[in-house]
Amino acid sequence: MIRYHIKLTKTEVEELMQVINKGSHSTQTFRAAYVLLNSDEGEYSQKVTNEQISNVLRIGMKTIDRIKRSL
Repeated sequence: MIRYHIKLTKTEVEELMQVINKGSHSTQTFRAAYVLLNSDEGEYSQKVTNEQISNVLRIGMKTIDRIKRSL
């Protein structure tokens, strides 16, 4: 399986947190924000494995890879 490495900047983390905490967004936007925040390998991260993300959000591994690839 292809592995994508995500390293977000502080600004990107703040923007994704705003998506989660404010406003009304589509389900896909929320899901993508959660996946990217939890997949972050940068210094502002709280790294979680893809399997844990998959179990909590109830999405497939391919969906996680697709979201990571789109970044």
